[in-house]
Amino acid sequence: MFQQLIPATLHDRCSLAPFEEAAHADSAEIVFFGRKTLLVNHPDLIHELLVEKATAFRKGPLLSVNARPLLGKGLLTGPNDLNRRQRRVISPAFAHKKVAEYAPIIARYAQQRVAGWREDAPVDVPTEMTAITLGIIGELLLSVDLLGASEGVGEAITILMNFAIDQQRAPVRAVLSAGPTLRALLFINRTLYQRIEQRRRRGTGASGGEADLLSRLLFATDDVTGGAYMSDKLVRDEAMTLFLGGLETVAMGLTWSLFLLAAHPHTADRAHAEVDAVLGERQVADLGDLEQLPYLQGVFKEALRLYPPAYIIARQALLPVMLGGRRLRRGQVVFASPYVQHRREENFSRPLQFDPLRWQDPDAERQLPHRYAFMPFGGGPRVCVGGHFAYMESHLILATVLRQVRLSLVPGQKAPVPEPLFTLRPRDGLILQGKRRG
Repeated sequence: MFQQLIPATLHDRCSLAPFEEAAHADSAEIVFFGRKTLLVNHPDLIHELLVEKATAFRKGPLLSVNARPLLGKGLLTGPNDLNRRQRRVISPAFAHKKVAEYAPIIARYAQQRVAGWREDAPVDVPTEMTAITLGIIGELLLSVDLLGASEGVGEAITILMNFAIDQQRAPVRAVLSAGPTLRALLFINRTLYQRIEQRRRRGTGASGGEADLLSRLLFATDDVTGGAYMSDKLVRDEAMTLFLGGLETVAMGLTWSLFLLAAHPHTADRAHAEVDAVLGERQVADLGDLEQLPYLQGVFKEALRLYPPAYIIARQALLPVMLGGRRLRRGQVVFASPYVQHRREENFSRPLQFDPLRWQDPDAERQLPHRYAFMPFGGGPRVCVGGHFAYMESHLILATVLRQVRLSLVPGQKAPVPEPLFTLRPRDGLILQGKRRG
């Protein structure tokens, strides 16, 4: 099952070339961020890595080590035992019934931001989608309107994410950026700890007057720990995990969705027609509209398939372990890649074609060849707890954007190159031409 090392040039260290070259192998050693890493593509190997031997691995070093200043030691980065406990505590906030309560906030922030776009002007799509998701997660998490202050908060998080990446791909640059990184970290910590202290002093839990996600974290208990509350440090770490998950991943999924619509005008025509038929004269979508917008949901799923923001699932061996008949040393890093799985001919017909109709059948995911053919939110016991929320949030935002604005490519514009950083982002950004709709 294992094949030879797939070489990579220095230029490839920030590209998807190593993954694309190894995509047809069951497994292969690749060089990514200048380091040899094992990539597993066969579904049996992915299952062995993520499920059967999950306890023998921790998260990869980008999250468990390099992103520690940003994310701390919580649900995303913490060890397996902490992950299991925190998952029990946090999951209720993302139950379907609870997620439905967030819909009006999502729609309001999408409407506010889109209404401020200049008439028939270029739109910086990643910046705008990040601003919308920042406003949403700010209110859901902290009951604070961060939309007006998105530059400061968003810039601080970007600095910290880039530092985590640079520790692997450009150590010298990481050292040189230590000053701005420390200032960004202090700014984020000060913001969160102030809110935590205020809320502790007020003493209101999710059953009291405030029911944002910070309150749920502060006053959540777990029978296994004897009903004890989380420490302020753990609340801070989980808040940052939710902040990043609700910000960067969704913003990039929306960015790629809007690019794909702009690049495929006939698909955009159909999506706009569906939204217009359901919303009528209304400018903002609500939760009840979503079941009537299956084509638009297919657009977002296709964006997640072709450009999954979480493009790799990284694990690092905690001890010597066998995987697919091969002995891995302690510390060995192993990747499973949604980007690779989503583009394999074994999993999808015409895998490189953008086709929202492939998701029209409600059972489309169940009919895929195996459970890892489509895994935009990971797999196994550490699968993302907020997947349902991300779908609902993105669906509402897309419907609201499409109802008010038509986005198209600038003449002569080329497709953006996906750059594998903390998430899969368009290299050099993405500017689309906006046109206000009636």
